[in-house]
Formats: sequence, C-alpha cells, structure tokens
Amino acid sequence: MPRNDQAIRQLIVLKKLESSRHGLTLEQLADGLDPSAVRHPRTLRRDLEAIESAGYPLLTERIDGRTRWKLLEGARQAPALRLSPTELMALTLSRRLIAPLEGTALHASLQSALTKASAALPPEGLVLVQQLEGTFSVGLGPHKRYKHHRDIVERVTHAIAEKKRIQMRYDSAARGRVTRREVDPYRLWYASGGLYLIGYCHLRNEPRMFAVERIKSVTPTDLPYSSRTRSR
Repeated sequence: MPRNDQAIRQLIVLKKLESSRHGLTLEQLADGLDPSAVRHPRTLRRDLEAIESAGYPLLTERIDGRTRWKLLEGARQAPALRLSPTELMALTLSRRLIAPLEGTALHASLQSALTKASAALPPEGLVLVQQLEGTFSVGLGPHKRYKHHRDIVERVTHAIAEKKRIQMRYDSAARGRVTRREVDPYRLWYASGGLYLIGYCHLRNEPRMFAVERIKSVTPTDLPYSSRTRSR
C-alpha cells in the first residue's frame, strides 16, 4: 500500500500517464514534481510500482535509447460502471458540492467526471434534474474560492507529497503585515468554508494553521522534514 504522503504525487503521475499515448520518460514524469524525484529515480519507480499494484497496467518501451512508461491501451478508460438513471441524476445534482474545491488538483477531474455523467443522461433526464434542483437545495454556506490561488495550492500540494519544507510570504491577519516563514507542510484542510495549510512554522517554533488565501507566495526547497505533529 502506498503511504498517505505519496498519494498526491502518485495521482499527479497517473494523470500524466492518462494524457499520454506515446509514453513518458522518468524525467518527463518528474517534471513539475519536487527536484528530488529527478535526482532519485527510485522515488518515481516506487510510485509507478504502486500505481500498477492499484490495478493500472503499465508498459515500458525503449525508444531512441530511452525508456518510456505508458498505460496499457484501454486502461485510460475505467470499465463501464452501468450507473442507473437515478444515480446519474444524483451525480449531476452533486456538481454544486465541489465548488469549494475550485483551484485544487481534484476539482478538474471531478468536474470532468460530472460532465460525463450529465452527457450520459437523455434530454428527459436533464429536464428532471432541473426540476429536482428546484426541490432539493444544497446549502454550502459561505465559502471561499481558490481559482486565483491555483499555483499556490499546487506548490503546497507537491511539497506535502514530497515532505519538503517551503518558504512562503504570509499576510498575517492579526499583525496586519506580510512576514516570511519557513514551514514544514503537513496537509491541506478544508473547514468552515475555507482552505488551510497545517504545518510546523519555524518562525514561531510550533504547529500553525495558515489560511491559503493569505499566502502570497510559495517557494519550494530541497530540505526534507520529519513530521513533528500531525493534524488529525
């Protein structure tokens, strides 16, 4: 079983494999990940083994002297789930529930899946969904949107997956000024309508919670860390 702190990185690697028909080298798979994934290819090889163990068959091909990894033809599409009409309508109705995830790595994939569910409904089913929307309301309450914080969220997500320290500029609400922090990022936590970074702050020498919308910039480092305190 892959460790929890590897899951996000493996999801990113799987997404790259899904979008490539001709295969990718280890260097191409590592592009955009922590630089250590390039310097230590064993990290990516373990990720590829975990992806294959999860049921995604992989092939390797030698092209121009370089090994390329790709998904077995047909594996880019999951087997038909044979969802019932009411299940498809329920999925279509749930589109509003993912609004708070906008700007995160999962939002685009969830949005694509829900669009496919909508497309599978006949016109009459879509009309019924519209009628149901007038019957069942989803009250998310006030929540923040992170569309314009996509780069920040992605950098933090990668750092969490790689367990690497980050440097960031943070606009503190209490002090009313921007401070520079070195943080060991543990996880992103969505609560009470907002997205927060839980991590160990070296400026304050204690675990802290940072509002993502107040993070002005994130710079990844090559410094690994050991979790001192994990949020539960």
